[in-house]
Formats: sequence, C-alpha cells, structure tokens
Amino acid sequence: MNWTLRRGGVGDADAIARLNHDSFRGYLTFATAGWEPPPLEDEAGWMFERLGHPDVWCRVAEADGEHAGHVAFMPATLAHSPSDEPGLAHF
Repeated sequence: MNWTLRRGGVGDADAIARLNHDSFRGYLTFATAGWEPPPLEDEAGWMFERLGHPDVWCRVAEADGEHAGHVAFMPATLAHSPSDEPGLAHF
C-alpha cells in the first residue's frame, strides 16, 4: 500500500464531508436524544467554504490514491459552534 500526505483544499470537500458525516453517525449511540448529524449536502457546502479560507490548515492522507483520512485546524470563529475567544482553534 502506498501512502501519501498532502495539503487539503476545496477539491477535497466532498470526500472530507462524506467521512465526517459517516463518523458523526457513530455519535448516535451516545448523543442526546433527537440529535442528528448535519445532512451530507450541508456538510459538503460548509467544508467547501472552510477549505477555501486562508486561515484553515488541512492535510489529507491517501492510500493508493484514495482518501484515507484528514486533519484540519481552523479558528473557532469558523467552526460549527463558533466562538470568538481569542486564540481558540478547532481541530
């Protein structure tokens, strides 16, 4: 298996959103009753906007040319649950 690590960008939004959405579904086992993950289409649009922002740092891991995972940091002001606390970032 060949692994690569590269900078993530807007072209990765759909793959990242899909992985996030699938992962968030796992929260249903312990989340508050009635909680649902964001719809995949909403997550993809949100991710596209964030990955195009100059203050967002993202790396994508690929295995044999396929998306295998990612990591990203962004100012808390851009997060799903925004905060204006100075210096706070979301991972």
